[in-house]
Amino acid sequence: CKAAGYFETQLQNIIQYIQTSTAETDSKQHALQYNEAMKDLFTALQLQKHVIAACKTGFAVTVYFETKKNFVLPAFYVNAYAAANSNKKSHSPHPLLHQQLRKMRDSICESNQLPVYMVANSKSIDEMAQYLPQSITDLKKISGFGEAKTEKYGWQFLDIIQRYCNEHELPSLMHELPAKKEKKTKTTVARPDTKNETYQLFKQGKNIAAIAAERNLTISTVETHLSHYVANGLIKIDELVSREKLILIEPLLHEHQKED
Repeated sequence: CKAAGYFETQLQNIIQYIQTSTAETDSKQHALQYNEAMKDLFTALQLQKHVIAACKTGFAVTVYFETKKNFVLPAFYVNAYAAANSNKKSHSPHPLLHQQLRKMRDSICESNQLPVYMVANSKSIDEMAQYLPQSITDLKKISGFGEAKTEKYGWQFLDIIQRYCNEHELPSLMHELPAKKEKKTKTTVARPDTKNETYQLFKQGKNIAAIAAERNLTISTVETHLSHYVANGLIKIDELVSREKLILIEPLLHEHQKED
């Protein structure tokens, strides 16, 4: 029927699209998750297309289940991990150089058992192939290259770039590279010592109720603050508790100490 033919065509378009997936990541974990999801999607689409194709001449339950039973999954390969795609076509103005830089990166990663982002991520490779750095100073302006990484791997990449530029008589384009965004340094604002503020007001002669009103705190919070200084010996207990209350409390304290 017409509907079956229509949906078969639409499914085939989607299948062709995911077969040419250009997704890429420098993370092995993310690549693995992506690869598995794409394989599951490909399997589901192929099965649906296979079953729908059998319904073009009409639907029958027995035919449907027999067709589904005889389904054979076509071959499908996907790997979004950047290190697995060294030969992948690039949109770089210098695709050959781009490929050589990726191969160098992958070789370093393999020899040292490192993930690609620890050596040169995809953005670093793209920028090197586009702006053609010629020195260590230039390389430090490339995304992902700091002091340590430049010192450790810099010359291996620069050697490839310099050879390529000499061979093709190419000038460096580092003047076209947008400046790196400077990392904002977090300024830690010292938090006020709220207990000390309460203590200073107390030493000025203000009582607990007055301190609570001035600082917009509950009386129990002020008492908690001041108990800290009682424990440290800076405030005597009788400065906070009346003698009458202490007379009632002391026997209970002695009884508690005996039990301990």
